[in-house]
This record gives sequence, C-alpha cells and structure tokens, in this order.
Amino acid sequence: MARSPLLLVAILLSCHYILLQNLSSARILAECDAAKELSKAGIPRSFISTYVCIMKSESNLNTSKITGPGHKSSFSYGVFQISSDKWCSRYRPGGICNKKCDDFLNDDIRDDIACAKIIADKNGFKHWNGWLKNCKNGKLPNVGGCMNRRDIEDTEVYPDGRKVYFEELQRPSSLLVQELKVNGTDPMMMTGELK
Repeated sequence: MARSPLLLVAILLSCHYILLQNLSSARILAECDAAKELSKAGIPRSFISTYVCIMKSESNLNTSKITGPGHKSSFSYGVFQISSDKWCSRYRPGGICNKKCDDFLNDDIRDDIACAKIIADKNGFKHWNGWLKNCKNGKLPNVGGCMNRRDIEDTEVYPDGRKVYFEELQRPSSLLVQELKVNGTDPMMMTGELK
C-alpha cells in the first residue's frame, strides 16, 4: 500500500513534466508572424489573409490548442485544428497528411501549413467552420503591411505556372481576381471549391 502513493506521485510528476514541455514549445502567434510563416511556406499572397483568418477563427492563433472529443471521438490539433478523424493519427504518423497529431502542437507551424494546404486542395476552405462563420463573407485580417520585399520573392508562381510580379500583388485582391477570371482562371478553384 505504501508504494501506491509513490507511484501516483511519480505518474503525476511525469504528466506535469510532459505538459510543461509541450506548453514551452507552443505559442500564441501574432497575425504578422502567421502571415510571414504562410508566405515562407509558399501560400500565394492573395490567400494569406484567408489562412490567417482561418487560424484566428479556429484556434485564436494558439499553436497548442486541442479540442475534442468530436466526431467519432476525434480530437483537433494546433492552429488549424486538424482533426485526428481523417488528417492525422493520434499515436503514430498517419492520416491523409501522414503526421502524428501531436506534431501540430508546437510552435513550428510548417507542418500545420503543409497539412492545411492538403485540406484546402481536397475540400476547399469550406472544410473549416471558422472560415464559413467568420472569413467567407466577413472582413479578412489586413496583413499586407506585415511583409516587406525582403520577406517574399519578387514573383509568385501560381499552380497553372503563371508568374505574378510583386508590383501586381500590391493591387487590391478584387482586381487580381477579376484579372484571373478574364484570363480564364477561376481563382476559387485554385485551392479547391470555396463555395
């Protein structure tokens, strides 16, 4: 009987250590930090505000957020609230993104962004309830001032191979969308159906 309290204390201390270790490698992102990370990961400049809005709506930019259980006892992880139901596995690399869900809980969001790109390519932004509620018809965060010329390349290459030069990216996105439509490219289909 005397060993049981010691065992319980050891387990509690281990859990406390693991929790502190996870929390120390997580952070609440500023919108500009999120925008810069998205740009570095190759997200087209015209979609960065949308991704920041999703991150803000889903997790309030918290890299260590976990919610659940949800559908099929799944949990959602990280800034994009990536679900263990389909996109990652709770105990080993797996799911469509071939990642362990806990990998989305640290302050390195490159893997979160890579998985979010896969989700957007397969399901569009409509996958995220936060996009539907706050971003689809709402005001997107203004992150245009977050990145200067040193933070991005002089050109951006779109999936169809077309290059858009930095000066063109400074125009309002509605003009860019009109230009894409005139050129025969549906901007809403560039990352899946967004309706």
